[in-house]
Amino acid sequence: MKLLFFSDTHGKTTNLYKIHNIAIKEKVDYLVNLGDTNISSIRYQMNPEFSDIEIENILKSWKEKLINIRGNCDFKRLSGIIYHDYYNIDVDNYTFYLSHRCPNKTLDINGVYIHGHNHVPYIRKRDGEGIEICVGSISFPRDGNIETYMIYENKEFTIYDFLGNIINKYKIGE
Repeated sequence: MKLLFFSDTHGKTTNLYKIHNIAIKEKVDYLVNLGDTNISSIRYQMNPEFSDIEIENILKSWKEKLINIRGNCDFKRLSGIIYHDYYNIDVDNYTFYLSHRCPNKTLDINGVYIHGHNHVPYIRKRDGEGIEICVGSISFPRDGNIETYMIYENKEFTIYDFLGNIINKYKIGE
């Protein structure tokens, strides 16, 4: 199964179109949006790069192939889009725990916890507790990072930037 993960769009349509095109090119089975989808700041509402209506249309085009998580800035729901506060999927005999927020310090899972929220991409193996992954942000990266997304295939997580550069990679079982 091939999955594409992204987070923290914050209404920026130009970058969601990039994700859409990458998902088509990569022939992903599912598109996983980890939250903070719509415009969360009034300062962007008049900017043509930002549109909740366009965001809604792009996400609706994925229909049953979209897993959509609600973020802390998703104050209003986009019409026709199902929101989950969290979501678990089983892939390749592992459980992927999907959420927008970072886990607390007492993360106790035997699987993979994947989230957005802090806009900084990383993959961490936690001592005896599984793997924690933040996919970063496709619109407003922090701490000197650039826009990122992640693809999972064949037990391997790879975080990319929009130029196709590998930012981080992890293979389950290694």
